[in-house]
Amino acid sequence: MAEADADGEGDGAGEGEGVGDGDRGGRTLPTGPRVIRGCYIPSMTAQVWTLIALLGATLIGMLAYFGTRFETLIGRIDARFDAFEGRMDARFDALEGRMEDRFARVDDRFAVMEDRFARIDGRFALMEERFARIDERFDRMDQRFDRVDERFDRVDARFDHVDQRFDAVNGRIDGLAARISDHVERHAG
Repeated sequence: MAEADADGEGDGAGEGEGVGDGDRGGRTLPTGPRVIRGCYIPSMTAQVWTLIALLGATLIGMLAYFGTRFETLIGRIDARFDAFEGRMDARFDALEGRMEDRFARVDDRFAVMEDRFARIDGRFALMEERFARIDERFDRMDQRFDRVDERFDRVDARFDHVDQRFDAVNGRIDGLAARISDHVERHAG
C-alpha cells in the first residue's frame, strides 16, 4: 500500500479499493492506508446504538404524547357525542310528547265524531220509529178505506136491490097501465 498524505489521508492513487466499489456519481471514494474495509463498524457501534436509543425514546415520547392527545381528542369527541345524544334524546322526547299530544287530540276528535255519529244514528232511529208510526197510520187508513169500500159495496148492493124493486114496481105499474088501457079500450069502445 502507498504512503499517506500529511493530513493522514491517502491521495487515492492506486491505494486500495474504493469504498462502495461502484459508481457513485462518477467518483470512487478512496481508502487510505489506515482505512480498511469494515473499520467504521466497531468504532461507531456506541454512536449508532445511542442514536437508535434516542430515536426509540423520541418515538416512545411521541407515542405517549400523541396517545394522550388521542385520548383527549377521543374524550372530547365522546363528550360531544354524549351532548349530541342528550340533545337528540331531549328533542326526540319533546317530539314524542308533541306527537302523543297530537295523537291524543286526534283520538279526542275521533271520539267526538263517534259521538256525533251515535247521535245521527239516534236521529235515524227516531226517524225509523216515526216512519213506523206513519206506516201504522197508513195501515189504519187502509183498513178504514177497506171498511168504507165495504160500506159502499153494501150501499151499492142496497141500491141494486132498490133498483130491482123499482124495476119490479115499474113492471107492476106498466102491467096496471096496460090493464087500465085494455079496460078503457074495452069499455069505450
